[in-house]
Amino acid sequence: MELQKKKTLVRDSLKTDKKQNLEDRIAELEKQLKELQSK
Repeated sequence: MELQKKKTLVRDSLKTDKKQNLEDRIAELEKQLKELQSK
């Protein structure tokens, strides 16, 4: 039971990390896009 809980926690935190990375990436790309458009 404890092991299952741990696995779920790890999986959830991995999901969160991936999501966070994607959001950071998107923010970065949007910033670059704005810079290109303002030229």
